[in-house]
Amino acid sequence: MIDQKIISENQMRRKRKDLTTHFSLVSKLKSDGKTNDEFEIMLNNLSLEELIGLKLELSSKFLAHGKMFGFPLWNVFPKIVMDALLKFTYNIAPSRFEAARFLGLSERFYFKLLDEFKIKEYFKRN
Repeated sequence: MIDQKIISENQMRRKRKDLTTHFSLVSKLKSDGKTNDEFEIMLNNLSLEELIGLKLELSSKFLAHGKMFGFPLWNVFPKIVMDALLKFTYNIAPSRFEAARFLGLSERFYFKLLDEFKIKEYFKRN
C-alpha cells in the first residue's frame, strides 16, 4: 500500500514537471508597455503577411541595401519565424510534449531550441 502511494506521488511529480507554466506573450508585452487593447484590435485585423510586410517596411525606413538589422533578411527570416513559433507554443501548449508535438518536433529537439533561442529567459519575470 505504501509502495503504491510512493509510486503514484512520483508519477504525479513527473506529470507536474512536464506541465508548462503558461506564459502570455500579450501580458508580457503589455507589462513592457509595448501593446495595449486598442493596438491589439487593430493588429488582429491584419493578416500575418500584412503584419510581416508592415513591420519590415517600418523597420527598413532606417536601413539600406536590402539588409535588416545588420544582416541579410532572406537568410535570417527562418530563424525569426522559428523564434516566434517557439514563443507561441511555449505560451499556449499545456505541456512541453504537446508544444513539441504541435511543432512536429521531438521533445529533445524542442528543449534544445528553447535553450538556443533563450525562450525561457524571455518569459522570466523581472
